[in-house]
Amino acid sequence: MEKRNRRWIGLLILLIAALILLNSRSFSFFAPDEIDIAARLKANDTPGTNGEKYVLEMEITKNAWGNTTIYPYLPGFGAVSIYESQNNTPLNSRARLDQGAKRLAISKLKQEDGIEGVTENTDLEAFSIASQKGSYQCKIFYFEHNGSIPMDRLYIVCVHKEKTLWKDLSWAKVIPVKNELGKR
Repeated sequence: MEKRNRRWIGLLILLIAALILLNSRSFSFFAPDEIDIAARLKANDTPGTNGEKYVLEMEITKNAWGNTTIYPYLPGFGAVSIYESQNNTPLNSRARLDQGAKRLAISKLKQEDGIEGVTENTDLEAFSIASQKGSYQCKIFYFEHNGSIPMDRLYIVCVHKEKTLWKDLSWAKVIPVKNELGKR
């Protein structure tokens, strides 16, 4: 009987060691270079919309599985619309707002050269995109722009949140948006 108990204790120790090893890994399964986003802002000429003046078009390529939230940083742009028929991936607007992810996005924006006026209170709209790897096209429509705010510093912040038991493997990267509206 004592030999059998030792065997169970040994298996339990091995199982605990394996779990600790898996959770203490120091690498993320989804890295910043495994997602590419090309974004452009242009006048809306998409049929079937409700009079929105601008459209943010994104081509997203994910080379690995990973939960991703995008935060468009387009100062001066107002209310947004999303049409499921215009996207080949569910683009969940007003995604469950993770304050940690938003803080990470704001922190990354503050680190970028030339971006001024970003504070902890900067309003960023969160959109979650598909977790699966693949290529996606997404459009976010905007009704108005406050003409007094320049349109020369437009960005998307891509945030991935991942935690193990002991490590935070989250990251954010800033992607410039190509302004095809002309200089204003």
